[in-house]
Amino acid sequence: MRKVLIVEDDIFISAIFSFFIKDLGHHLTGRCQTGLSALEFCEEEKPDVVLMDIHLEGEMDGIQTAERIQRDYDIPVIFVSSDTSTNVVERAIISNSYGYLVKPVQKNELGISIDLAYYKHKLAVEQKRREQSYRSYLSESPMPVIIIQEGRIRYLNMNALD
Repeated sequence: MRKVLIVEDDIFISAIFSFFIKDLGHHLTGRCQTGLSALEFCEEEKPDVVLMDIHLEGEMDGIQTAERIQRDYDIPVIFVSSDTSTNVVERAIISNSYGYLVKPVQKNELGISIDLAYYKHKLAVEQKRREQSYRSYLSESPMPVIIIQEGRIRYLNMNALD
């Protein structure tokens, strides 16, 4: 069961997504109508996945909000929008989202996207952890470590520098 936050300013669409989420066996942690309220909610509740409309009321749109959620709270965001204009889609891609669903959304598509975003994010977090552990191991090694690739020095730790 995933904890899902809906950020949607259309109350009718938000209600439909709420029904879908519950019917899929996930936990609806909350519904927000603005980017600012979504940021506050994520800080408090830490949902597993956020469903984000792109065109929100208020000073931040969904893409700006998603970027902050991912940067500040490391929570995957799936965009849900009827806007397929090139400019908007490019902004969504650059924002490093975990999906883009075009309204109207079917329940099955929503469920697949939530699960996919959750597992992709989980794998990305684990990969980051392994990389940090590996870097720490190399940098703190009591032996000099030099990595040469294609005839160029790509890495050396402090002992190798000495």
